[in-house]
Amino acid sequence: MRTELTINTKQESDALIIGLIGILDGRTTPDLEELCRSDLVEVSKHIIFQLDQLTYISSAGMSVFFSLNQNKRQMGGSVHLVNPIASVAQVFNLLGLQALFSMHLGVESALKAVKQD
Repeated sequence: MRTELTINTKQESDALIIGLIGILDGRTTPDLEELCRSDLVEVSKHIIFQLDQLTYISSAGMSVFFSLNQNKRQMGGSVHLVNPIASVAQVFNLLGLQALFSMHLGVESALKAVKQD
């Protein structure tokens, strides 16, 4: 079985919206890690992850979110999660990480929160 992850990005002011489609596991996590090390992510104060099409996340994927969140907070920024499907949200809840991230039902809500930061 071949696992795939599609990553889409869109800049909105000082927020970068990252859409994840597919599976974020040990095989696909390096793709997201590479993006997180890029200038595109580094210069963006806030990161908004659109997760409504992410169907699976492993602990390897969770570590990317955790590391990026720490990095952005140290720089006065934030990481926001938009509409994760139930199984993905459950992983955040089981690991107790939901409290570290702002969760939103839509991108517009996340953008409003970013403007208030």
